[in-house]
Amino acid sequence: MIDIHCHILPDFDDGSSGLEESLEMARMAVNSGVIRIAATPHFDGTADALPLLSDIRQQYQALRSALIREEIPLEPHDYPIPWVLTERGLYEDGIPAQL
Repeated sequence: MIDIHCHILPDFDDGSSGLEESLEMARMAVNSGVIRIAATPHFDGTADALPLLSDIRQQYQALRSALIREEIPLEPHDYPIPWVLTERGLYEDGIPAQL
């Protein structure tokens, strides 16, 4: 099973408050039959500041390393694109951008 809506990355929006909580979420997901998970925060444009993609990538790598270290068989996936379209416009690393 693939979970496409789980805020497992720590310290973003309404998701996990830390790496330990993320690992517990991962264990629960695996116990529920999940093998892949979308590791992405909200990009809905309602927050005062959009998360920086560099911060997302850093937390993604930390989570991925922790999953390997803890031998939790869950494959996280991050955003494959360097920009995001929100209600407020197109952003790249939190900065308004143009195509």
